[in-house]
Amino acid sequence: LADAMVCRALRPFTMVWGANTDVGKTLISAGMCRTAGAGTRYLKPAQTGYPPDSGTEAVRRLAALPERHLEVETLHAWRDPVSPHLAARREGWSVNDDAMAAGIEG
Repeated sequence: LADAMVCRALRPFTMVWGANTDVGKTLISAGMCRTAGAGTRYLKPAQTGYPPDSGTEAVRRLAALPERHLEVETLHAWRDPVSPHLAARREGWSVNDDAMAAGIEG
């Protein structure tokens, strides 16, 4: 799934999409958060390979903003560093589309 950077001042939001790993989604998201500045929220709907590969913590570190200026959140995370649908199957729990959408909208 995609990274979504929600900037309260620029609603509705900006989404960063990219296929596969190591294509720059986290780096681009961090740059966008840094540019947006105070009051920015970074939301990662789904994360695999967690916690060692935490996209939210990488964005926090790379954006280099004071913690009070950048809110970061991961909605759903799985340990196995594979695609979210496969990680969910392997770990025995998944998230349906409605729950994912509600988390993003909330």
